[in-house]
Amino acid sequence: MRKPIVSMLAGVTLFVFLISGIGAVTPLAEARTFLQFGGSSPGGVFYYLFGVLTTLVTEKMPDTIATNVATGASVDNLKRLSKGEIDFGISHASNVWEALNGEGPFEGNKVTNLMAIGKAYNSPHYFVTLKNTGITSTSDLEGKRVAIGTAGSGAAYNSLLTFEALGLNVDARHMSFADAGRDVKEGRIHALGQSGAPSGAVSELSETADIYVIPMSDEEIEKIVASQKAPYFWKGYMPPETYKGMTEPVPTFFVSILWYASEDVPEDIVYDLLKLMYEPENKKFLEEGHPMWKEMEPNLEEMKKLGIPIHPGALKFYEEMGVPIP
Repeated sequence: MRKPIVSMLAGVTLFVFLISGIGAVTPLAEARTFLQFGGSSPGGVFYYLFGVLTTLVTEKMPDTIATNVATGASVDNLKRLSKGEIDFGISHASNVWEALNGEGPFEGNKVTNLMAIGKAYNSPHYFVTLKNTGITSTSDLEGKRVAIGTAGSGAAYNSLLTFEALGLNVDARHMSFADAGRDVKEGRIHALGQSGAPSGAVSELSETADIYVIPMSDEEIEKIVASQKAPYFWKGYMPPETYKGMTEPVPTFFVSILWYASEDVPEDIVYDLLKLMYEPENKKFLEEGHPMWKEMEPNLEEMKKLGIPIHPGALKFYEEMGVPIP
């Protein structure tokens, strides 16, 4: 376990005793709260989401230092939280459910210290290629080189799940989102799998190359949704304004993105954090920093359905907001 969340600078509060007639005590360091937020690797949506949030927290929460930790994303965040390496994380609802139930990558290793805060946004999973590759459908990825994100990311998880559910034999390669965008442009790989939109890496690629976001058929989406034990996937459409070069909505499957805290994070910190985030001026700051923060909401009904516990600091805040508590 790392040091406690709320700690004194350098582990102690230092005092200098100046003895001159009457003894005086002068504090040289104030108490500080250090918070570690686990997002993703640079270029991923999670990284930018928590980047703007940690900036807000450090600027506006008194005596608090928030750090945006680069991680392997969704699955990795849950494993790091379990080990006490981060205080807050963000993951796909599918991975959160698996972590709590000891399924999939968490088989035999349930995450028992996770408490949800709310929904960050709805995330599509999709594949991007260049128009000149001739790839026009998911089935065309058969035998192709496809970047699926870093190991432990939700993008990698969803890509591999897609290939398995659809019976596709794909040369899947783990790499960062930024590297994947570059390699697609330069032809070293045929496509990349991405969760969340807009992605910085795909947006950058669309500015310098003619991209094609591959649509999924109804049958393909139904197979993917049916392959899971819990109902956390659904069909949706990516709007055409998501990336430069898109001309019509793209059908694919979606999953909720949840963010959460360790049960060791005190109730008042989570409460104060949400209160800060929902203040109109600060909410505007978050949304301007990344548009996905516009979708922030409690989403308590879905979390009840999936059996995900809510942090008491979040419950206190939502009760004050008048949110129905299921």
